[in-house]
Amino acid sequence: PEGQAIFARYRYFATPEEAFAWLGEEKPVGGEYQVPAEWLGR
Repeated sequence: PEGQAIFARYRYFATPEEAFAWLGEEKPVGGEYQVPAEWLGR
């Protein structure tokens, strides 16, 4: 449809399937960031 053509023109993902295809695999979402140990000693 016309709305999805606008997304495609500006290279946005119009569907979840397009996003997953670009990522290549599922990625974790959420959680906490693990700070590298060498950063903690400074």
